[in-house]
Amino acid sequence: MAQSLAPPIVYIYPTSILIHAEGIGMDPLGTDFVQIGGILAGSHNNKKVKIRGWVHRSRTSGGLAFLVIRDSTGVIQCAIKKDAVGEKAFADASAAYLESSIM
Repeated sequence: MAQSLAPPIVYIYPTSILIHAEGIGMDPLGTDFVQIGGILAGSHNNKKVKIRGWVHRSRTSGGLAFLVIRDSTGVIQCAIKKDAVGEKAFADASAAYLESSIM
């Protein structure tokens, strides 16, 4: 019987969301993004990484927003803490529609 592993949880911190939300320093064609499949394979353990993909699912619970992000290599859940990112960034993350592009 195969063991089911819990997917890694990615915490998004203010600098990532605010810099990308404002478009400052964002290079969507750049090579600084990693594929979700690499994260799931453990290639980036204990490292800060940038991901891009589409919103597969989303929900909020109190001061947390959960976004399930997918790309062509896999699916990962991101947790956004309201007190860590601020009101605007949290509202933006909470308002993301299904199939919205995320960088």
